[in-house]
Amino acid sequence: MRMPGLKDRTGSENSVEEILDEKLNKSKKKLKPLEKNIINILLWATGFVAAFYIIFELLTE
Repeated sequence: MRMPGLKDRTGSENSVEEILDEKLNKSKKKLKPLEKNIINILLWATGFVAAFYIIFELLTE
């Protein structure tokens, strides 16, 4: 989608999507596979702890 008159800081005329894609790609942090695995394990562990806690609370009422 081209919008006439829309210019970035360099003065070149870009579409809105191109400008947003550039900003998004600059702000993205690349995670290493090990970091992804650690985050995944922590999320799963948190979910299991929460599930067991809820079940324990329901059974001990």
